[in-house]
Amino acid sequence: MVKGVIKAYDGPASLIPQKAASKPPGSSSLPYKFTFGSMFQLPCLPTRYRRQINCTRHSRKILLAAVLILSAFYVLLTQKGEGFAKLGQIDRKLLGQNAAPPIVGVEPVHVVVPKIVHPKALPKETATSIAQAPTAVLVMAATRAAAIRNHLEQILKHRPDPEQFPVIVSQDGDNEFVARAINEFVSDEKQVYSIRHRERTGIGSPSHKSAKNYFFIAQHYKFALDEVFFKRGYKTVIITEDDLDIAEDFFSYFRSTRHLLFEDPSIWCISAWNDNGNPSLVDRGHSEQLWRTDFFPGLGWMLSAETWKELSPIWPEAYWDDWLRQAKIRKNRVCIRPEVSRTSHNMKLAGKGSSNGLYKNFLASIRLPDKPVDFSLVDTDRLRKDSYDANLDHTLRSSMIISLDDLVNRTKATVANKEVSYRVVYQNPREFKGLAKAFGLMFDIRGGMSRTAYLGMVTFMAEGARVYAIHGDMDLEKPFGTQSASDIYSDVWDKKMRYLEFAEFYCKSRWHGKCDPTDPEMYAWFKKRNQLNRLKAWGELIVN
Repeated sequence: MVKGVIKAYDGPASLIPQKAASKPPGSSSLPYKFTFGSMFQLPCLPTRYRRQINCTRHSRKILLAAVLILSAFYVLLTQKGEGFAKLGQIDRKLLGQNAAPPIVGVEPVHVVVPKIVHPKALPKETATSIAQAPTAVLVMAATRAAAIRNHLEQILKHRPDPEQFPVIVSQDGDNEFVARAINEFVSDEKQVYSIRHRERTGIGSPSHKSAKNYFFIAQHYKFALDEVFFKRGYKTVIITEDDLDIAEDFFSYFRSTRHLLFEDPSIWCISAWNDNGNPSLVDRGHSEQLWRTDFFPGLGWMLSAETWKELSPIWPEAYWDDWLRQAKIRKNRVCIRPEVSRTSHNMKLAGKGSSNGLYKNFLASIRLPDKPVDFSLVDTDRLRKDSYDANLDHTLRSSMIISLDDLVNRTKATVANKEVSYRVVYQNPREFKGLAKAFGLMFDIRGGMSRTAYLGMVTFMAEGARVYAIHGDMDLEKPFGTQSASDIYSDVWDKKMRYLEFAEFYCKSRWHGKCDPTDPEMYAWFKKRNQLNRLKAWGELIVN
């Protein structure tokens, strides 16, 4: 008599012919027939009971059914995680150890056994683990001792947990007054640390000569972000600047939104800033409202380590913020921004800054919220692209349509009903500039985008009513969000808007001829005044 056994291994089980084994005492003299019962050796029972269990027709059916049920249950369990899958590996190992010696002279019988499909391993870091991990606060400082002191006092005042939000102050250069101000706050116990950027490169290069301070600012940012992400290993970092004031709910805002950086690949930054945050342009009664924007806002913003790994090797020599607004860098990703800014410029301590006061009036108008919001109670999941676009599509279609002229000129009591929202279309940079000037919006364009725009839509409050200004290239026949940002934005708008700014600066009072920088007479006028470098600095302009 011969017996068949199953050799357990990671594949279909089969009978393996080998040398015949001697018949054990008390074994049956019946002809060999493989059964599932032969998989189980029951040495603790008398021989006759083992023979009955293995060889009677009724017992074989019962045992076969039991094995199939247990196998199915086992497969279900293994789908729950790797821990159950390991049990399956242990079972197969034990089965191989306990099997009787295989025999020869028997044709292999292939038995179909359930294939255990191991679930895909979860990412090493889930959104939950990220939410529990600390987020560093990186403070950028250079030459303003009073500003950095004021800023750090506010951070420590509003910071809810030092372990969750360690502070790293990065000083650019060797200003001793700034260094002393920073050292007043440095403490292991309070988790406040300092680093210093001293190695400036490219001094005297064409990029340095044209960009001036912006050249060194870009170097400082790269140094500091490399330090906190690559050397210190933080997964998320909030970047602030020494001349900013922060809202009481600043940390609540970032803590409650950072999971979006890991759950929605279309979101690449969280910003505390609203470029159009003038109190007349926002709904201060609903400061909990949050928006998506294609335009990188900066001025208190959060970034993930994965995104920095992408940006660090190609970081620009200057103008890093405008670089982030380029389509090839942004790649149709967005930032989250608040209705009411959670940061504001402290104009008394900031001075003119690197922009030499260019945006002073706009920056000075931004106000922090009147009262804090507990953002843990806000539904931030609605900011995911699918949900957000669907909701916004419904809102736009239910808005009242008004003409641009009526809105700009305030004719026919255009926004008299504050209970509804309004929709207006702008077709070109000139129309958008007229709208922006009428209500106090920032009108400059970068990467084809106006500030706060999302797929060409800019929203603001006009005399207490919500207005949605829609880009002329947006196809309103399609559901909102189905068009790509690259189908809407064009660098042509940058060049046209620059021309409009150029014309306003030179052609209203300084130059009275044809307002075209390529016109020989206007070019000669710049040359006579030794201002050809100024003309060149405007870049390419498109007359419109």
